[in-house]
Amino acid sequence: MPLTLVSEELVSHLESIQPFGIGNPRPTFFSKGVIVSTSFMGRNSEHLKMTIKDEDGSILELVLFNREKKITSLLPEQPISVVYNVDINHWNGRSKVQGITKTFLI
Repeated sequence: MPLTLVSEELVSHLESIQPFGIGNPRPTFFSKGVIVSTSFMGRNSEHLKMTIKDEDGSILELVLFNREKKITSLLPEQPISVVYNVDINHWNGRSKVQGITKTFLI
């Protein structure tokens, strides 16, 4: 999916088809791009935050919660394919669209 389509409007539309569960799974998306930046967060650096950019220059911030293994091979400008859900991240008085990473391939 082009990253230009990942927006607050999309998240709002998805919220209208809740509740999600066994009979109504949360919509999952697939996008390709290149890595712009990565960082680790959490008390034990157990979460990965990365920003990707697609061929149109659109950018999306993604989070991979509770990563199971050490990830050290992610480099800027490296191609990446990502499977994710979308949500709004409300933090520090700000709100923005964020992808919740399910899996990725470099």
